[in-house]
Amino acid sequence: KDEAAFVRAGIDTLGAENTYFFSYDWRLDPLDHADDLDAFIRNVLKETGADKVVLAACSMGGAVTMAYLYKYGASRLKSCILDNTAFQGISMVGEIFRMDVSIDKETMVDYLFQFVNIPDQLNAAVRKGVKRIHFTDVIMNALQALADHALETLADEMLFPLFGQMPGMWAFVSEEDYAAAKANVLDKTTNAALIRRIDAYHYNVQRRAKTILDAVRRKGCFVTIVANYGKFAIPVTSSKMCSNDYLIDTSLSSGGAVCADNGQTLPDGYVQQRDRRHDHISPDRRIDASTCMYPENTWFIRDMGHLDFPYGTEGADFLMWLVCADTQLTIRSDVRYPQFLVYNKAAGTLRAQ
Repeated sequence: KDEAAFVRAGIDTLGAENTYFFSYDWRLDPLDHADDLDAFIRNVLKETGADKVVLAACSMGGAVTMAYLYKYGASRLKSCILDNTAFQGISMVGEIFRMDVSIDKETMVDYLFQFVNIPDQLNAAVRKGVKRIHFTDVIMNALQALADHALETLADEMLFPLFGQMPGMWAFVSEEDYAAAKANVLDKTTNAALIRRIDAYHYNVQRRAKTILDAVRRKGCFVTIVANYGKFAIPVTSSKMCSNDYLIDTSLSSGGAVCADNGQTLPDGYVQQRDRRHDHISPDRRIDASTCMYPENTWFIRDMGHLDFPYGTEGADFLMWLVCADTQLTIRSDVRYPQFLVYNKAAGTLRAQ
């Protein structure tokens, strides 16, 4: 699964001698990782004799990739694939830093049961039954009381002094939460050096992502984005009902899609917000892709978890189709892969909605 499956699929498709994996320390500054990535890419080109590489970024790799594009441009890239990446942040991280934390029965049950491997109808029936059990309320109330009692101490003694000092964690804080999270966690005097460092990434890279990607596209680098949806996030913050891939909000990983909350659809009478030339509303009426940075180059996969492309499945085949493209792919390039897809994990299939 995950990056390992991606690498194995790359080896099958391109050969081991043409498949490279770049790793990084998620705690550290993406702007520093960008320097290492540049050296890595230069070495790949030297070893292979190639003129350019295909850079496929996963998860936090999106932040690292954006930092690289900001510092070094795309002269050495044929294409850039942002696959379920946090290049626009993760709501849950900023909300925790803002101390916007709560626990409730409904979302906790939904979150846990998405990992239970039983048929959908039975799963829904069991979830409904569990939500009605009084004992579930007792457990949730106890957990909330514990959180209320311990959270402030936990934050002051462990969360903020540890995770709040990691530049890499701040790369996960979205534009919406950044100023308030920074004010809540960091002291302007004591943490002045750290603030300068994280501001450099946030204001020069995350906030300017569209500008950076527009520039590399003008230079001929192909850009594609993949965002999964339909999963519940870890149910401890106010974004717990947002469409998600278990970890990253679909609205953020897609670069701005309008997404209905899990279990909901877009309102009756809703019309897509932009680009009326093409229909960018998903057949299940849960996604409006017209508001994305690149509506014509962004794909959505329902019922697939974060980077859940198991080796040997059609999901991995889809990623290799993106990797091997010799032109800028669009959502109409191949009838097998329209903008909105649905994943069947048991069968390993990826189909049009």
